[in-house]
Amino acid sequence: QSGNQGVALMNLMNGVKIQLHAADVAADRPTFCGIDATDLFQHQHAEPDWLVEGIFSADQPTVFGAASKATKTTQLIDLAVGLATSTSWLGHFTIPKVRKTLLITGESNYRACGKRVQRALTARELDWSDVAGKLRIEAVDFPTLQDTEHREQIKKGVEEHGIEVVIIDPLYRGLAGLDTHRMAEVGSAIVSFTEAIRPASLIISHHVTKTSARDLSRPPSLEDLSGAGLAESCGNWWLLGRNEQYKFNRMHDLIVQYGGRDEQAGLKRIVFNEADWKFEVTHGEELKQNRDAEAEKRRIQKEDAKFNDAVSAIKRCLANETVPRPKSWLETRSGQSQSVTRKAVAHLLTEKILEESDYKDSRNVTQSGLILCQSR
Repeated sequence: QSGNQGVALMNLMNGVKIQLHAADVAADRPTFCGIDATDLFQHQHAEPDWLVEGIFSADQPTVFGAASKATKTTQLIDLAVGLATSTSWLGHFTIPKVRKTLLITGESNYRACGKRVQRALTARELDWSDVAGKLRIEAVDFPTLQDTEHREQIKKGVEEHGIEVVIIDPLYRGLAGLDTHRMAEVGSAIVSFTEAIRPASLIISHHVTKTSARDLSRPPSLEDLSGAGLAESCGNWWLLGRNEQYKFNRMHDLIVQYGGRDEQAGLKRIVFNEADWKFEVTHGEELKQNRDAEAEKRRIQKEDAKFNDAVSAIKRCLANETVPRPKSWLETRSGQSQSVTRKAVAHLLTEKILEESDYKDSRNVTQSGLILCQSR
């Protein structure tokens, strides 16, 4: 027994020595000091390791933000199949190499996922054997990002299966118990989860606000992401909206703006036939220009309507007046803003519908006012 105690004591002493040595090493190593600026020279021309060429870089977390019924999960499944087979995403974007991918979805089940994966494979003229061992789907359990045990389980699975990309759909399912309006809490959860799955890349989907989802005039922006901390925590973004209300006919007319810290940026229009899994991807600039032109046309029409209403109101107000009235009197009765009313007055004076004429006010002071021309 005394021998066992001696061995235990030796082990304890060795353990203390190891801990002290580790502490000494940590103390000797400078932290939070960065690198010398001249060392950045070797990084400035380094090409990103692209998950999707020119869209998502592998070393930055990606946020996939979308309005309701904007095919978010469908596009993520197509992305997962594309990553697992190194085939183009949405039939348009290049995926440079095969990456073993894990898709964790909380908004679908295995039956729905199976149908979508089958369509994505068929569209690529592939079959299930092409994703065997390279694509995993989890549609039952959903991890809580800030849960230490869950992170350890994910880390173990990533290592065991050689996972290179983890897709979380949607993020809110993984933030249970957090105040999603607190940037520090959300950001910390995302960073901790990102660290746990390294070297795998992280893609997270998230909803945009209801106000943004109803706006069909533009794609969502980073500010439209629901809650806080997403834009600050992610280095790639794909923000998806609709160009028209969904008619439940499996046809989707979509608009997306994307960008990232590697200076990638763009605007795309995506027309997706969900029935046959066909995507038509075009530049979104033409659509944007058409929308801007329509918006300007509507603005001009609205301003013209206000102007015409002001003209009619001024003529109506002065129709039975025999004494000139000051501009301020008209401004309070025109039903339009001061600037619109003054523009209408100037027009009526130019057209000689109104004329300026002097009158005596209540204090018997001569003032200049407006009255309809006698010929009118």
